[in-house]
Amino acid sequence: MRLSVGQVAGVINVGVVFLQLTFPLLLVYILAGLVSESSNAITWSVTGRFINGSWWPTILKTDGAATSKVSKRVVVISTLSTIGLLLLATAAVVTPLGLYSRITATSIQSDAFASAQDTSPFGQATLSRDDYNTSRMCGWWTWMSCPGQNHGFYMTQNISGSYINWDSDDAYISSVVPNNLSAIFSSGRNGDRSTVATPFDLEYRSYTLASDEKKQNSVLLNSTAVEPRIDLYEKRCVGDMQYGDMLVLANDLVVRDGIVADMINGGLGFRNHTIPLDAHSGAEWSENLLWLEPESVCVSNNLSVEFKIPSQGGSLSDEVYLVDQGGIVHMQVGYPYIDLNQTQLVPQLYGRAHKGAVLTNFNLGAQLNVSEAHPSFVGRRFLLPSAYYQPGVMSTGTFDSGIPGTLMDTDPRQNSSLIENIGLTTQGYGGQDHANISHIANQGGAVLGAFYNTDATNSGGRFDPGTNYSAPMYSCSTSIRAFIMNVTFFTNGTSLDDLKVQAAKPQT
Repeated sequence: MRLSVGQVAGVINVGVVFLQLTFPLLLVYILAGLVSESSNAITWSVTGRFINGSWWPTILKTDGAATSKVSKRVVVISTLSTIGLLLLATAAVVTPLGLYSRITATSIQSDAFASAQDTSPFGQATLSRDDYNTSRMCGWWTWMSCPGQNHGFYMTQNISGSYINWDSDDAYISSVVPNNLSAIFSSGRNGDRSTVATPFDLEYRSYTLASDEKKQNSVLLNSTAVEPRIDLYEKRCVGDMQYGDMLVLANDLVVRDGIVADMINGGLGFRNHTIPLDAHSGAEWSENLLWLEPESVCVSNNLSVEFKIPSQGGSLSDEVYLVDQGGIVHMQVGYPYIDLNQTQLVPQLYGRAHKGAVLTNFNLGAQLNVSEAHPSFVGRRFLLPSAYYQPGVMSTGTFDSGIPGTLMDTDPRQNSSLIENIGLTTQGYGGQDHANISHIANQGGAVLGAFYNTDATNSGGRFDPGTNYSAPMYSCSTSIRAFIMNVTFFTNGTSLDDLKVQAAKPQT
């Protein structure tokens, strides 16, 4: 345990007060042994004054400390004197406890910054940037030239369909981002926003170098099997998903290689971490960072899933039921339209989640053969196909994959009576739509909430074989909000471990 300045001062004052009370008692005790009985009157007078000025009369309960048959005025003044002495002793001990040491900036000054290496698993998992190059591929059912690139491959569309065309024997598709596009999307860091990351500053931490296998030298050799000859078979970077470290248990603003993670409110900032070279007593500064923050809204489907843990254990259950808590029997009649024309101002997360819930319930009702002839009711249980559930683990799925964790399929391509592609309608755009500012990144899906035990005999919540569990079902919609965050850093060392985040405040 590290003591603060105030605690050390308090300990010292305790010692001083103790000596102030005990040292005079010790001196009087010594003096009483040194004064002889044959001393003159003046000696006894001085000795008496010395003794009466100490705590010995109070300890020995002599007449000098008596309170009975003594004037009340004298007793009051004497008592106040004692109380005052005790208060002063207490104040001398308690007052310094609030003191603390802190290094504060005396003046603003410029300093050179140097890169700080991350020795954590994040830094160790980050591959070298020497072979990294920014690339992109465009296309839906086949590769095609991205906007701004034209190396002979192009697509034409008419009433009969879409067609890939090429205009020369040297045609190919390039994954390289043109300089004019990178310049446009990097212009936001000009001026006082030089620390704000751009899309081209965000790189895959882990990647592979891949290239297409060379099959022919000319696109004209086999016009029925078009080979786009991507980058003329040169290697390009392909991002790779890897787990480097887990930060979910950190309840703080965490600094790692390339990022600042807010594990309190949820959010991620991007920064190429550098620290001052000459910061002997510490340094504090602020920077504007690109910040991403997820926003989610969930709406109850008024459905739940009930199942029994198999007697032999495991996660595969043969008795899985969908319970109608009002989501099917009291289903919304009208189609849930939402306005997606101003999504930058109003992202409509609740509207998207609500629409997903209504259409999901419609599909489930159709799949379970609910009709006027065979209506549902609150509490009705529908037996579902086998499912894989593990209590304590969240189950999620897309809107078009049915109930999360079950083998029940609600793909509209398998049943024409189902709503077509709920995920597409809640997103508001698809792979063949043109990109514009109204098409915000959005993902929706079904989520089963926390499982709870329904057996009164198992209140402890153990996942024993043969016990029953239930989980509510929700429809959720999530988007990512991007903005500028002003982050204040502090360091008093020379490594990334010494870099701390003092505060983070959104820029207005």
